[in-house]
Amino acid sequence: IIVPDGILGYLPFEALLVEPISHENIYHWNKHHYWLKDKTISYCYSATMLKEMQQKKFKQKATKNLLAFVPFFDGETTLLAKTFPYTDSINRGCLNPLPFTGEEVSGIQKIAGGDAFYDEDATKEEFTKRARNYTVIHLATHGTANDKNGDYCYLAFTEKKDSIDNELLYVRDLYNLDLNAEMVVLSACETGIGELQKGEGLISLARGFTYAGTKSIITSLWSVNDKSTKDLMIGFYKHLKNGMTKDAALRQAKLDYINGLKKIQRTKAHPFFWSSFIGIGDMNSIVF
Repeated sequence: IIVPDGILGYLPFEALLVEPISHENIYHWNKHHYWLKDKTISYCYSATMLKEMQQKKFKQKATKNLLAFVPFFDGETTLLAKTFPYTDSINRGCLNPLPFTGEEVSGIQKIAGGDAFYDEDATKEEFTKRARNYTVIHLATHGTANDKNGDYCYLAFTEKKDSIDNELLYVRDLYNLDLNAEMVVLSACETGIGELQKGEGLISLARGFTYAGTKSIITSLWSVNDKSTKDLMIGFYKHLKNGMTKDAALRQAKLDYINGLKKIQRTKAHPFFWSSFIGIGDMNSIVF
């Protein structure tokens, strides 16, 4: 369990190398001896917060299993178009369509069941109305950090053209939520980073969901790849279903991803594609 201080909060410790890389293997990313291959790693903001998240008792028990949201993006957004440049559509930090999020959530539903809201139904209003009733919340969407003001980090839901806030869920909105979730999975970009405040650490979307009441969060440290994220998330839920703890399930999903790549895909074993996602808080197993 890592409780990082300051800028160490931006670092995925499982991507650290245990031993030097030989010259002949320098670009063979799947052959490197990452700490991931030796240890199961999770994180928290402080030892006190970890204890609180592990021992948390909900005021109201969630009555339903899994809630997932897959917002629709067509590249014609208004407010968001001014925020992000349009780049490669595999990147969940831009606002182009996310071609693999639907497949991701469909695959997760086959494993865990639950309810999913796609495209025009995946609105911020629908999320805030339903979120407190579910044990697991999975959000496959666009996200962005704000390193100047952490309260303005946000997740994007399907945009309503007449909406004042254009369906953005900010960190500040999370302070008013009262969740009963065992786990929130933020399958989006930059959800674990934001404003670095002295003495407080990173103010991020993940931190906001902690204040909203969830016991654990799976979050990201940078702009993630859409395709590899889909593969990682489906593997993660598969191992959760088999009874693994959350940190062990995430580790095994990463190992499966690295080991499952074909020789011609070995560049995709670079830590960029798998080490962004980390687990924060209570890592006990969860029953679907």
